[in-house]
Amino acid sequence: MIFLSVLSRVRKGFWILLENLPLWLARIEKAVETTKRAGLNTLASFILGVPGETSAMIKDTIKFARRLNPKYAQFTLCTPYPGTRLFELAKEKGMLITSDWRRYTTVEPIMHIPGITAEELKKLFIVYIV
Repeated sequence: MIFLSVLSRVRKGFWILLENLPLWLARIEKAVETTKRAGLNTLASFILGVPGETSAMIKDTIKFARRLNPKYAQFTLCTPYPGTRLFELAKEKGMLITSDWRRYTTVEPIMHIPGITAEELKKLFIVYIV
């Protein structure tokens, strides 16, 4: 099984997309195709609701995941766990919805994302993933 990851950089407290995103996406598609041809299982993991994302970007991510058609896919919502830089940034910017740690499950919105309500994020996660 092959695990692929594209990491974003943090700038001024928010995640930004890679400048060469189309190139990275093409490389990922090629890697998944090569892996499948070799008879290996593919696992793709996606985190939705990263600060700076829009609903259109989330929909594009889901379309990309469907196009990849991996053997296994995992979708989670961006969750700022205590002790991480993301948690500190979310706390500093007043983005945390709750401090009830029982809700920090990666399937429930925990941060306010500018331009996307928690309800909209949850709907995107549930409706487009299923």
